[in-house]
Amino acid sequence: MPVTVQRIRLKRRLKVQHRQTRWPAIADHLTVTQLANRLSIPTKWIYVQLKRGSILNTREPSGRFLFPDKTAALQAIRSLRNHRVAKIDLREDHHEK
Repeated sequence: MPVTVQRIRLKRRLKVQHRQTRWPAIADHLTVTQLANRLSIPTKWIYVQLKRGSILNTREPSGRFLFPDKTAALQAIRSLRNHRVAKIDLREDHHEK
């Protein structure tokens, strides 16, 4: 199906709006990928915890999740990963600043 749509666009010379795939960095925050790399854990595990509600976090309108790049937040995620806690809340108005 995508190939068919592409052929129609090319034939009719319709321009496609490119979606932004890279977002600008936000100071003192980590993306899911950056967080996974920092803590040496799979990105899939983070997404599963977000979906389950084990990690409460704010999602930007763009769709990405940003995590505070703070010691307390990273320790909370490690505690969840190590089954010491069942749920963590990283929303801006709920964690220490």
